[in-house]
Order: sequence, then structure tokens, then C-alpha cells
Amino acid sequence: MTEILRRKRHRPFTPTSRDDRLCQDGYCMRLFSTEQIAERFCEETESVYFPAIDPAAADPLKRGGKRPILRMVPSRKAANERLKILRTNGLFVSREHRKPDGSKTNVWMLSKSEFRAQAEYRGVDPEERYPGWPRGRVQHLLDTNDLYVKIAGDLDATLGPNHGRDPGWEWLDERRAHDRYAVSWDPRPRYHQPDAEVLFCGCTFVVERQSGRAKETEGAIRQKVLRHKERVAYLLLAERSELSVVFACDQERDARYAREAAQEAGLALFAGTLEGAADHLIDAAMRLSP
Repeated sequence: MTEILRRKRHRPFTPTSRDDRLCQDGYCMRLFSTEQIAERFCEETESVYFPAIDPAAADPLKRGGKRPILRMVPSRKAANERLKILRTNGLFVSREHRKPDGSKTNVWMLSKSEFRAQAEYRGVDPEERYPGWPRGRVQHLLDTNDLYVKIAGDLDATLGPNHGRDPGWEWLDERRAHDRYAVSWDPRPRYHQPDAEVLFCGCTFVVERQSGRAKETEGAIRQKVLRHKERVAYLLLAERSELSVVFACDQERDARYAREAAQEAGLALFAGTLEGAADHLIDAAMRLSP
């Protein structure tokens, strides 16, 4: 008798709506950590979070004891497992990254084929170069993308999603925000090189992410402010969008340097903590939204 080996049937992979949003985030941010994705979907009903029991409760599961407090707690493990499935199905690639505190995390980036699919979906240049892994700037990009994670949900709710042919708002990472331009009063070229830009309601918010590790001098921060003042003048002459500068700083010292330089240069600028910068952008979206 011939033995019939039955192969296990594999259900075809069908991305969920959350998977689609993960891919859209990957296109905007270029790369992100597992922890950032866990935080990003904190308030989603189909989230990567799980309800947890209040650790302060005494015997919370025991009959007659305190009842569980079902709050939403980030599940790094659940986020990591889902991202592994997406990697297996060709949507993401990943590498291990050592954080400044010595711990390790996985960093994720769209696969080349999914990057092309997202570009086509958005109706942008289909020949946009696939970025590949950055050299030596992973932590800085993650630090900048912390701001994206903190504002994305609120801006989506206020302005509409940041994807498709007509996005409600846009996030340009440092590659897309980079610009080489000329001014009439000086033949030398100028370079606009912010960490990111946020675009909505006809306004451009230039993002500078000052991490505590950078330890930049007062002079270096002053030069950044002066370069942004030149950019503002250029955009006004070119009759392009209104520009505002946002410094998201880990240290109050850096925020103070930026504010003092902006005051001397006559430039409107916000400089504060990462959370303060996020609140500033969210408030602006609520104020400017139709």
C-alpha cells in the first residue's frame, strides 16, 4: 500500500489594513524600530497591544479580589512577530541594531519591491531610488522618526491620511527634504538639509532633531538657524509655501541656543522637547485644518 503524504495547506497571505498602514509608514520614515511600531498603533482597535492587569492590584484574578484594569500596554513581542510575518512575505527587510544604552532592537525597512509598489500607489516618481540601508546614521534616523510616531495618528485624524494620490499631509525624510537652490544675491549654491519636513495646509514645517548624543555647540546650532532664515527668504521670493522651523531637542540647552539664535535673526521658530514639538505640530494642524 502506497503511503500518501498529505502536505500541510498554507493559507495565502493577505495583508490586513494595519499591514497596509505599516507599509505606508515604512515608505514615509524609511526605517523604524519595533518599539516605534508598537507605540504607533497604541490607540488602534486592531493594534499590536494587549490588555494588562494593574500590577498594583492584589490577587486581581482571584474571586472577590480587585478586578483587572484593562489598559493598553505596548507589546514589543507582538509587533515583532507580525513584522517577521511581513518580512517572510517579502514586504520588509530587517537588521539588528544596538541602541545607545547597549540594548538591541530590530530595525525594519521596506523591501525594494514593496517600496516600488508604495511609490506607484502614491503616484510619485516611479524611478525614485530605493534608499537602501543608511551608513552610520541609523540611530539619528530613529530619533527623528520618534516625532513621526508621536504626530501621525493625530494628523491622520485631523487632516486625513498621509498616503494616496491626494494625502492630507506629508512627511518628507531627510532624503526627500534635501534641496539645492540658488539665491539672486549670491552665486554660490545653497543646500537645504533638514532632518525632515512636515507639509500640510500650504505650510512647510522644517524639523531639526537635536539628540542629546550630538552635543552640538552653540555656534553649530546658530548656523542651522541662519541657514533656515535664508530658506525662508528664498521661499518668500519664490512665492512658495510658508515655512516654519521646529527644533525637537533632548536637552534644554540646545533648545535655548536655537531660541536665542532665532530671536537675533528675526526668525519665527519653535524649540522645545520632542513631546513639545509634537504638540506644536498637532496644534498647528488643528488650527489650520479647513
